[in-house]
Amino acid sequence: MKRRAFIQLLFAVSLAPAEAMSTINQLGNGNKKIVRPNNNGQIVTEENSIGTGVHSSADASFEAPDFNDNIKDYLSKIRVPDVSHRDDIYATPQELQILRRISGRFRQIVFLRGDANFSIMNFDEALNFAKTHAKIEPFDKDEIDLMELLFSRNAREYGFYGEKQSTDITDIIDRRDIYKVPYSGNFLFRGISLEKFDQIQKDMGQDLILTSGIRSIVKQFYLFINKALRFDGNLSLASRSLAPPGYSYHANGDFDVGQRGFGAENFTENFLDTSIYKNLSKQGYVQCRYGRDNLLGVRFEPWHIKVI
Repeated sequence: MKRRAFIQLLFAVSLAPAEAMSTINQLGNGNKKIVRPNNNGQIVTEENSIGTGVHSSADASFEAPDFNDNIKDYLSKIRVPDVSHRDDIYATPQELQILRRISGRFRQIVFLRGDANFSIMNFDEALNFAKTHAKIEPFDKDEIDLMELLFSRNAREYGFYGEKQSTDITDIIDRRDIYKVPYSGNFLFRGISLEKFDQIQKDMGQDLILTSGIRSIVKQFYLFINKALRFDGNLSLASRSLAPPGYSYHANGDFDVGQRGFGAENFTENFLDTSIYKNLSKQGYVQCRYGRDNLLGVRFEPWHIKVI
């Protein structure tokens, strides 16, 4: 299977529910390979009714090897997300300079307003804050234009296949709908999101902490840009660890949890070894938005709690 066809397959599957199935008919002797996501959106391959697996060497003259190579290439990207690949999309040298300026202005806003307040700040509010505050230079036109370009760009170009969650760069988070979780530095939406976190914390105990709650478009911009800047402006690489601006489910209720005292390791697969994760799994709270070997183009995130 050619690369374009493989990407089209991923795109088609990503638009369907987790139970959806896409079937590829192989050339020759009627063999059929089925690619389906399971409940966590993981890639499962089947041959006829034999079960999971890959084609035998007897099928080598058909398309299976090419298909398998594309599967391996795709999985290698999300399993080791911080490795660059030849087909990754990078910011141009000029865009790289602009991104550094944008990141610097956002960093100043975070310092002056605090990370929690920054996480719920909307785009226009951030622009106005920079424009009116004596200690920050206003955002330049080329900086605003680039952010608007990044927001409007189809994230599938980077290799991110999730659905867009925010359709307007100026979307506002209604302060009446949110609640600041004590001692966490994070906000959650009132209703199902806050109720789910409260129940999880009640069941898990005080060793469970909220590591990331609501993220506005501005906050997602800041995280995404900083990730790309750490890797020479590699936007595709950034999208394997962070949803591009406008695509984050943190804007609609999802949140991240961790184990108290575990620090940055809460955002690595080492989290799987913690008592918190083991208890979360045991009590049925593990319904990952980005499961292992998922079809969304994102690394495995066992700390990310899917709300809806």
